[in-house]
Amino acid sequence: MTGEVTTIKITPGVKQRLDRLRRFPRESYNEIISRLTMENEEEGITEEDIVDIEEALEDIKAGRVYSTAQLKEKLGID
Repeated sequence: MTGEVTTIKITPGVKQRLDRLRRFPRESYNEIISRLTMENEEEGITEEDIVDIEEALEDIKAGRVYSTAQLKEKLGID
């Protein structure tokens, strides 16, 4: 983060709503507020993208992945 940093006070209820608006676990409050205050700007990542990323991370954690060599062998590619 660059530039000046400002501290703001929010109520616990607002904090809970911001927490529910997170698109991914480590999204900062600054990122959430920035996203919510953008007007007519196309976002680079969609809700569908987030779901796909979360599913991919679950696959990786569960070992449901192939190496490039394994995939080439499975598909018969040299």
